[in-house]
Amino acid sequence: MNNLSYIDFLAEFTINSAHPGGKATTEAIFNREVIDSKTKILDVGCGTGETASYLSKAFNCKVFAIERHPIMLEKARERIGKKSSSIKLVEGSIEQLPYKSDSFDYVLIESVLAFVSIKKALNECNRVLKKGGTLILNELILLEKLADWEIDTLKAFYGFIECNVENDWKVYLDQAGFKQIEKLNLTVQEISKVNELELSIDMDPQLFDILDEHERLLTEFKGRMGNIVLRCQK
Repeated sequence: MNNLSYIDFLAEFTINSAHPGGKATTEAIFNREVIDSKTKILDVGCGTGETASYLSKAFNCKVFAIERHPIMLEKARERIGKKSSSIKLVEGSIEQLPYKSDSFDYVLIESVLAFVSIKKALNECNRVLKKGGTLILNELILLEKLADWEIDTLKAFYGFIECNVENDWKVYLDQAGFKQIEKLNLTVQEISKVNELELSIDMDPQLFDILDEHERLLTEFKGRMGNIVLRCQK
């Protein structure tokens, strides 16, 4: 394989909780919510299906999951097929969700919006949410102003379309019609992903180069990038 991306790296190494804060943050978010067997949750950009599986098992609710990367989709199908028949997994994009309007009580987005058209994505999420439904996003933010060349470096390596500060996200949500925008201040223990890597002898060496560069950038931008969890309603 050639010209592999950071997303390809996540898929090939089966990084189960690549979003900021990992599974611990997802659990902290939903432990605050009132969810029952009738609740319909859409996990957008579900990756390998870890969050969808957790939600189904923890709350016995109706979970719908969507993913566009073919390898992640395949691994999500393997995971979900073994653990739950109540999760409806489909291939697709957040920019054009294959669901009817006013379908879901919750839409969850974990580390997806930086890679797509934010306006299109949030408009679609608003469309498929029921009136009074809840959108929860966990996304990258810049904690301080970066030089243009630094932003270009992040975009080139990670494939980000935008690198936003906290207020940018709130403006996007407001423009998409969301209300009661609330920042969730969650305290969770960050878990290392090193032991979660799934290796095989036939992996493309470029994947390890991507891993090295990712680790380098994490060190270089430590304390200058972070994440934000926002909760809002339609």
